[in-house]
Amino acid sequence: MWGGLLFIKTAWNNLLKNKHLQHTGTHRKHPYQPDQQRRGQLSRRTPLLPTPQFDAYIARDDSSRQRDASSSQRDTSSSPRDASSSQRDDSSSQRDASSSQRDAQHDHEKPRKYHTQHLVESVTLAGREGQALGYNTAPRMWKPGVSCPECHQPNDHDFRHCQMCKYTRKPCPPPRKHIEIDKATIDKWLEEMNKMSKNTNYGKKKTAMENELVDFLGNLSTRKDLTTASPKDVCAFLVWKDKGGKTIVHKMNCKNFGNKRKAECGCPRRLAAGTVDSIIGQLRSTFGFATSGRGGDWNDAICTGNPAAAPLVRQYLKVMKAEQANAMIQPTQAQPVFFDTLTAVCKHIT
Repeated sequence: MWGGLLFIKTAWNNLLKNKHLQHTGTHRKHPYQPDQQRRGQLSRRTPLLPTPQFDAYIARDDSSRQRDASSSQRDTSSSPRDASSSQRDDSSSQRDASSSQRDAQHDHEKPRKYHTQHLVESVTLAGREGQALGYNTAPRMWKPGVSCPECHQPNDHDFRHCQMCKYTRKPCPPPRKHIEIDKATIDKWLEEMNKMSKNTNYGKKKTAMENELVDFLGNLSTRKDLTTASPKDVCAFLVWKDKGGKTIVHKMNCKNFGNKRKAECGCPRRLAAGTVDSIIGQLRSTFGFATSGRGGDWNDAICTGNPAAAPLVRQYLKVMKAEQANAMIQPTQAQPVFFDTLTAVCKHIT
């Protein structure tokens, strides 16, 4: 009799537990997954990614299941048959819990795996492992190509065989005899020559112009230096230098038209065309032989070379000369010496 009552009580508890699982949604469906009951509340496009709320939901569900399992074990301790059935139910619930944990872990690992794979593909690997996987072993620096002496095919700067004609590059020949070279003395003399060239009047002007240009490029909205300056920056520097000019370019309707010294009319002040030409020559020397080493010509195709030698700078000088010529401004010339004055000076010297 008592056994029948215990069996009825155990069956009733199992029925209540199954109803509780169905009511609370602990059948391991994702809380954000639209099912038959919640299809009207959530959209089909709701993301199915694990969240902290989902982890807390799973942990709370596991704790409630453990409490139910302990209560069922206490109820069925008097009957071995009922206890074995409850143990089977508990083992099935544990299997469901483990499967749900695996599913949640799999959902957690999916985006991480994808993200890690892309990180590995974007990282540059070094050594033989990187070469075996097909990644670049070191960052490449662009260097100009070297043409083959036979077919003029451009190759790498350190090529051994031409890609077109299979020309074999000859290495540097060994010296025919051994000579002693005093490198310290040579470097010292070259340094003294560099100082002597800078101490001349032209060297001092060029150094001052270089420092002024560096300060101008550094104060631009997009900071630049001698290695990144463009022809447009050189023209902007020449326009900025006009503030120290003494030549007034009057308009045709100005009362001082033709007089380059009167400035009470408010006409723009410019540098003389000859001064601009001299500054461009100094800038060309600065870009070509300074630490930037940008050569003597400008290539518009690839925008490299000496920006002071670009056509844009030459066009600026041409427009400057035309503007001053239209304003009836004659270039300043040296005082002429007449022949009779020169004859008198020669007689006095002899």
